[in-house]
Amino acid sequence: MSSFSSQMVSASLTGGAYFAGHLGGDIYEVSSKAESLLRLALDVAEQLDPQEYGPGAVEGAKTRAWSHLGNALRVLGDFHQAELAFQTAELYFSRSWLDPVDEARLLELKAALRRAQRRFDEALELLDASLAVFREVNEPH
Repeated sequence: MSSFSSQMVSASLTGGAYFAGHLGGDIYEVSSKAESLLRLALDVAEQLDPQEYGPGAVEGAKTRAWSHLGNALRVLGDFHQAELAFQTAELYFSRSWLDPVDEARLLELKAALRRAQRRFDEALELLDASLAVFREVNEPH
């Protein structure tokens, strides 16, 4: 396991607590609120006009919303629905402008699901792929 992969696994174990502490609430309460807001974001994204914003931008917005919804569902322990959300995010990503940061974030969040599912080898592969994309575009992470 690479040093970075070890750090990412550690961060994924503690990141939720950090997030919850700064938003005032436990991780489940924050994730439940996040799920509601992300579903609202999906409703808004469905209303975006591809003619006005560009089809790739609209699909990118949907990619990000579905990715983060998958993560919120993971934290809530609904791994099946999280998996479906990530599959939907991947579909929208394939139709988007293929922003590498969107791809890297999707891989990173999906890795957190694999870790929660105790599918550690897959989680590390996804984290390594995410890191490669972030490095390729000089995106600090």
